[in-house]
Amino acid sequence: MTEEAGETAYLVESYRPGASREEVRHASRRLAAAAAALARRGEPVRFRGSTFLPGEESCFHRFSGGSADVVARVCAAAQVQAAHIHEVIDLEEERCES
Repeated sequence: MTEEAGETAYLVESYRPGASREEVRHASRRLAAAAAALARRGEPVRFRGSTFLPGEESCFHRFSGGSADVVARVCAAAQVQAAHIHEVIDLEEERCES
């Protein structure tokens, strides 16, 4: 995930007991639409995608933005319950050399 200057990466943890792949796709589309709507109003937020773990009944949604509060507002607008919102660091970009 590549962030622009001033953006922080966030990972939203959501529990989806019994959810199907299609239900998670719909939730991801709602999150993308909600993030785009807030961004059009000047909020610094971008939806980066989702990862579904069906065996764990969990879903992780990736965002970049100015604050966890903005990410929480995206989740609320998309009607996606966020169990946790974590600020994260993408180590892939740092190209750790051994």
